[in-house]
Amino acid sequence: MSPTHSRSGTRLVVIALLLILAPGAGALFGTMLNAESFTVVNLVLSPALALASGILLGLRTGDSAGAKVLHSLLWAMGALGVSLGLQFMGCNAVNYRF
Repeated sequence: MSPTHSRSGTRLVVIALLLILAPGAGALFGTMLNAESFTVVNLVLSPALALASGILLGLRTGDSAGAKVLHSLLWAMGALGVSLGLQFMGCNAVNYRF
């Protein structure tokens, strides 16, 4: 095996990380700007973004089709936890309560 890195694989990981971090950043900026509707939409869309990032990471890490599905589900659950945690911290950073 050669230790060369795939640029497309790196891009998938970067896109997945951005999908995970975007709701947390959106919660922080939305609450700082008192954009309540933006913050609520951000909270509603975060599971879809976590699922998309989980699928991207699962496709990258799984070997077979079954492993890709299992990895996607596990990555999606982890991504959702991280995303919701970042949103919670973003809202608490400006002392915002729903």
